[in-house]
Amino acid sequence: METAIAYIRVSDQRQVIDGNSLVTQERTVRGHANQRSYKLDHIFVEPGESAKTDHRPALQEMLKYCTANKGRIAVLIVPKIDRLARNTYDYTGLKVRLLQLGIRIESVGERIEDTPVGRFTETILASVAQFDNEIRAERCKGGMIQAVREGRWVFMAPFGYRNTRHNGKATIEPDPKRASIVAQIYKRLERGHRPSEVRAWLNESGYPISDSYFFKIVRNPLYRGEIHSFGEINHAAPPFVPLVTSATFTNAQRAFRKVTPAVHDRDNPAFPLRGTLKCVCGHLLTASWSKGKYKRYAHYRCMHCRCVNHPRDRLHADFIALMQSLRISGRAWQTLSVRLAHYAGSLKQESATARSKALKDLTSHQEMRRAIGRKNTRGVLPDDLALEQIRELDAKIAACHERLDRLSTPESDFQDALRFGEHFFSCLDQYWDGASNAAKKMLQRFAFPNGVTVERSGEIRTPESHSLTGLQLLSRDRECRVVDPHRHTPKTSGTTDEDTLTEVGLSLLLDIHVRFGDKSEDCYL
Repeated sequence: METAIAYIRVSDQRQVIDGNSLVTQERTVRGHANQRSYKLDHIFVEPGESAKTDHRPALQEMLKYCTANKGRIAVLIVPKIDRLARNTYDYTGLKVRLLQLGIRIESVGERIEDTPVGRFTETILASVAQFDNEIRAERCKGGMIQAVREGRWVFMAPFGYRNTRHNGKATIEPDPKRASIVAQIYKRLERGHRPSEVRAWLNESGYPISDSYFFKIVRNPLYRGEIHSFGEINHAAPPFVPLVTSATFTNAQRAFRKVTPAVHDRDNPAFPLRGTLKCVCGHLLTASWSKGKYKRYAHYRCMHCRCVNHPRDRLHADFIALMQSLRISGRAWQTLSVRLAHYAGSLKQESATARSKALKDLTSHQEMRRAIGRKNTRGVLPDDLALEQIRELDAKIAACHERLDRLSTPESDFQDALRFGEHFFSCLDQYWDGASNAAKKMLQRFAFPNGVTVERSGEIRTPESHSLTGLQLLSRDRECRVVDPHRHTPKTSGTTDEDTLTEVGLSLLLDIHVRFGDKSEDCYL
């Protein structure tokens, strides 16, 4: 009996409170485990978390559990693929990581066969989940843009306003308790009071606020009825009304003689590895400049550990060396390309075979339907029996059309992806070193979705696994294995570990071509 674990998730807190969706998902995975005679070891529950990224508490707990129990867990059960990830990137990385631990993914809602076409369909389903997420976000953004153009503020109400609904639509209105406080802030500043004096008055009035928040209130054009959002400036519409006049707003700004406080730049080009490098304590490293006697020095540092400061230039050099170690070129690339080309050919052949069978079935059902129609016209078949048979055939014909649509997915240009991949993987370090800041971060996110750990000594620890692990294994001359060779587990299907790894490798190559193929002007200096 194989041991299995399950992962269920809802993204809405209301679903967590109601409990319906989680209960249904738990019932589904338990039923699947019983049907397959699995020993369900643990169910990991993710309440109220989005699947846009893999930074989810229960998911990370599950991965640690799988690592700690390597060789004992064989199956991960999910209700649907989109419960595990709504990003093709994250799903592929999770699948590779689980395969390395000897764990396969089974989806209850999508019965995916363990065949080349089935595994290709699995990748398509992960892409569909990401597409659905992006379409929802785009529609939501479009609705908010329209609301702002109508003079409504659909976000969290700032100090002095409160969220409300007008004619069934979300907006804001003056807060009876705090609106007068905001008006007094501007009037006092206009009369010449210093900001520190106004803040002292706020503390005495029972509204203690920080210096930075006070600055945001005074600088916010929302209080004079202007909505600066989505690159546009729109004017408020009742019940959203200004709390101060434009003249008062402008005069209040004179109280600030100093330059606008600098906003911390999380995407500073001087520190491209911010968000990727992690301390041994598990927290991401932040970055900043320190002023010396003659010049400034750049460091990455951990805010949770004492005396953990690493020189930026040294870490950049070590990271470039790490990227250089991931190069695939020469004989290794030839080995990889031959395996991927062979797999792509077999996938194309199997897809063609499946499409040919679907066309044959469609032709047969259509011919049978016409024959029933002719027999009914001649009076051989009564109307009720003919109608019943035609309905059954119509359902089969519709199913054939659905199969053909699924099999007619536009074929990716494998040769172009292969040519780009050969150049891309032969100079990964040069790509990173010469790319723009945005391209660097995209590559870091792709190659190391779980980050890169920096030792206390300042040396970068080589990750045990990363998104390119599958391609690295495929580029070796020896036979590829993604499971522990010392663990003897009976196979549950006719496919080998190398077949599964090759399917993942092909998906990665095509994804790399789509993500980085049109950004060649940013790299290869």
